[in-house]
Amino acid sequence: MDPHARTQVFVYGSLLQGEENHHFLQSAHCLGEDRLLGLRLYHLGRYPMIWWGTGWVKGERYQISLQLLARLDELEDHPHVYHREWLQLHSGNHAWIYVGRPELVQGYHYLPEGDWRQRHRLDLDRTSVDTGG
Repeated sequence: MDPHARTQVFVYGSLLQGEENHHFLQSAHCLGEDRLLGLRLYHLGRYPMIWWGTGWVKGERYQISLQLLARLDELEDHPHVYHREWLQLHSGNHAWIYVGRPELVQGYHYLPEGDWRQRHRLDLDRTSVDTGG
Protein backbone atom coordinates (compact mmCIF):
# COMPACT_ATOMS: atom_id res chain seq x y z
CA MET A 1 0.00 0.00 0.00
CA ASP A 2 1.40 3.38 -0.99
CA PRO A 3 1.94 5.35 2.26
CA HIS A 4 1.30 8.60 0.38
CA ALA A 5 -1.96 7.53 -1.28
CA ARG A 6 -4.95 9.53 -0.07
CA THR A 7 -8.69 9.26 -0.21
CA GLN A 8 -11.64 11.03 1.39
CA VAL A 9 -14.07 9.93 4.09
CA PHE A 10 -17.28 11.56 5.33
CA VAL A 11 -17.95 11.12 9.06
CA TYR A 12 -21.21 11.85 10.85
CA GLY A 13 -20.99 10.40 14.37
CA SER A 14 -18.36 9.40 16.90
CA LEU A 15 -15.53 10.45 14.54
CA LEU A 16 -16.70 14.09 14.38
CA GLN A 17 -14.60 16.81 16.00
CA GLY A 18 -15.37 16.83 19.72
CA GLU A 19 -16.76 13.28 19.76
CA GLU A 20 -15.29 10.22 21.47
CA ASN A 21 -13.53 8.62 18.47
CA HIS A 22 -12.22 11.77 16.80
CA HIS A 23 -8.69 10.89 17.97
CA PHE A 24 -8.60 8.31 15.15
CA LEU A 25 -8.56 11.26 12.71
CA GLN A 26 -5.62 13.00 14.39
CA SER A 27 -3.44 12.60 11.28
CA ALA A 28 -6.26 13.48 8.86
CA HIS A 29 -6.87 16.80 7.13
CA CYS A 30 -10.38 18.20 7.69
CA LEU A 31 -11.80 19.50 4.41
CA GLY A 32 -14.87 21.02 6.06
CA GLU A 33 -18.49 20.33 6.77
CA ASP A 34 -20.73 18.74 4.18
CA ARG A 35 -24.07 16.99 3.91
CA LEU A 36 -25.25 13.71 2.53
CA LEU A 37 -28.70 13.64 0.94
CA GLY A 38 -31.01 10.64 0.65
CA LEU A 39 -30.05 8.99 3.93
CA ARG A 40 -31.42 9.09 7.46
CA LEU A 41 -29.44 9.33 10.68
CA TYR A 42 -30.45 6.89 13.42
CA HIS A 43 -29.70 7.06 17.15
CA LEU A 44 -28.60 3.59 18.29
CA GLY A 45 -27.55 4.67 21.77
CA ARG A 46 -23.81 5.36 22.00
CA TYR A 47 -23.38 5.69 18.26
CA PRO A 48 -25.31 6.55 15.10
CA MET A 49 -26.00 4.66 11.92
CA ILE A 50 -27.28 5.85 8.55
CA TRP A 51 -29.55 4.09 6.11
CA TRP A 52 -31.31 5.08 2.90
CA GLY A 53 -34.42 7.21 3.20
CA THR A 54 -35.79 10.70 2.79
CA GLY A 55 -33.52 13.01 4.68
CA TRP A 56 -30.01 14.33 4.99
CA VAL A 57 -27.04 13.83 7.27
CA LYS A 58 -24.64 16.54 8.42
CA GLY A 59 -20.97 15.67 8.87
CA GLU A 60 -17.34 16.41 8.09
CA ARG A 61 -15.19 15.41 5.13
CA TYR A 62 -11.56 14.39 5.68
CA GLN A 63 -8.60 13.57 3.50
CA ILE A 64 -6.98 10.43 4.93
CA SER A 65 -4.33 7.86 4.10
CA LEU A 66 -5.27 4.40 2.88
CA GLN A 67 -3.72 2.99 6.06
CA LEU A 68 -6.11 5.11 8.13
CA LEU A 69 -9.02 3.96 5.96
CA ALA A 70 -8.10 0.36 6.84
CA ARG A 71 -8.07 1.27 10.55
CA LEU A 72 -11.48 2.94 10.21
CA ASP A 73 -12.77 -0.23 8.53
CA GLU A 74 -11.78 -2.12 11.68
CA LEU A 75 -13.36 0.49 13.96
CA GLU A 76 -16.62 0.41 11.99
CA ASP A 77 -16.57 -3.41 11.75
CA HIS A 78 -16.67 -3.22 7.95
CA PRO A 79 -18.23 -5.17 6.26
CA HIS A 80 -20.18 -6.88 9.06
CA VAL A 81 -21.93 -3.98 10.81
CA TYR A 82 -21.28 -1.07 8.45
CA HIS A 83 -20.38 -1.30 4.80
CA ARG A 84 -18.35 1.37 3.07
CA GLU A 85 -19.73 3.14 -0.02
CA TRP A 86 -18.24 5.77 -2.34
CA LEU A 87 -20.98 8.41 -2.53
CA GLN A 88 -21.46 11.95 -3.78
CA LEU A 89 -21.99 14.59 -1.13
CA HIS A 90 -24.12 17.74 -1.36
CA SER A 91 -20.97 19.74 -2.26
CA GLY A 92 -20.40 17.55 -5.33
CA ASN A 93 -17.35 15.90 -3.78
CA HIS A 94 -17.18 12.14 -3.32
CA ALA A 95 -16.09 10.32 -0.18
CA TRP A 96 -16.18 6.94 1.50
CA ILE A 97 -19.14 6.68 3.86
CA TYR A 98 -19.99 3.98 6.39
CA VAL A 99 -23.61 2.94 5.83
CA GLY A 100 -25.48 0.64 8.20
CA ARG A 101 -27.92 -2.16 7.55
CA PRO A 102 -31.73 -1.93 7.52
CA GLU A 103 -32.18 -4.66 10.12
CA LEU A 104 -29.90 -2.78 12.52
CA VAL A 105 -31.81 0.55 12.39
CA GLN A 106 -35.28 -0.96 12.60
CA GLY A 107 -36.91 0.00 15.88
CA TYR A 108 -34.51 2.89 16.55
CA HIS A 109 -35.19 6.63 16.48
CA TYR A 110 -34.08 8.58 13.47
CA LEU A 111 -32.92 12.14 13.89
CA PRO A 112 -34.82 14.31 11.38
CA GLU A 113 -32.29 17.15 11.73
CA GLY A 114 -29.57 14.77 10.54
CA ASP A 115 -27.05 16.13 13.06
CA TRP A 116 -25.47 13.73 15.57
CA ARG A 117 -24.20 16.63 17.68
CA GLN A 118 -27.80 17.69 18.34
CA ARG A 119 -28.82 14.28 19.73
CA HIS A 120 -28.79 15.49 23.36
CA ARG A 121 -31.37 18.18 22.58
CA LEU A 122 -33.92 15.72 21.27
CA ASP A 123 -36.81 14.26 23.16
CA LEU A 124 -36.48 10.69 21.92
CA ASP A 125 -40.04 9.96 23.01
CA ARG A 126 -41.21 12.49 20.41
CA THR A 127 -38.94 11.58 17.49
CA SER A 128 -39.88 9.05 14.88
CA VAL A 129 -39.05 5.37 15.15
CA ASP A 130 -38.33 3.32 12.05
CA THR A 131 -40.75 0.40 12.01
CA GLY A 132 -39.36 -1.12 8.85
CA GLY A 133 -42.55 -0.43 6.98
